[in-house]
Amino acid sequence: MDILITIALVYLAYRGYQWYNNIQNQVNGADRPREVNEEDLAANPPPQPGSEDDYIDYEEIN
Repeated sequence: MDILITIALVYLAYRGYQWYNNIQNQVNGADRPREVNEEDLAANPPPQPGSEDDYIDYEEIN
């Protein structure tokens, strides 16, 4: 009976190690950031200095 518990604990430790490494790889991602493509700039243009388009008008609540 003790051997079955030992095997189960070793298996669970191994699965936990795999899960932890998978999560760490997802969080850390690639070592270098990817290059910015022209398509990215066309879809999300960087804000230009002096541009007032990013200002959001709102009404004050009395």
